[in-house]
Amino acid sequence: MMKRRKFVLTAIIAGTSVLVYGCFNTGPAATVEKFYRFLEAGKVEDAANMFSSTVVKTMGIDKLKTGLTQGVREIQEKGGIKSIKILNEDVVGEVAEVTYTIEFANGTTETETTKLVKENDEWKISPSK
Repeated sequence: MMKRRKFVLTAIIAGTSVLVYGCFNTGPAATVEKFYRFLEAGKVEDAANMFSSTVVKTMGIDKLKTGLTQGVREIQEKGGIKSIKILNEDVVGEVAEVTYTIEFANGTTETETTKLVKENDEWKISPSK
């Protein structure tokens, strides 16, 4: 009886940890993953909102959305995203760099590095210079 209670308690703690991490993880790596999931779902407007104000001002929202629409098509042509594996997340103050590998359903992979900045307490994709 004691072993079962300990097991149940451990399972509840583990489940709660996963839930809290999944719901409240808003760090740079989570931002990158959310961005690609928005693209995969065809949510161009949501994906565009993931960019820093500098990107939006420099490119213009219409040009940005056109590029994102092309990204949606490319993901669809590869059968969607099978997984996103974070290889490294480097945060220094309000700036971050995330390196990751995307595996597509067709078996191809891409390894990318994305720079992010913190704006209004949210991580946003910034220009890579």
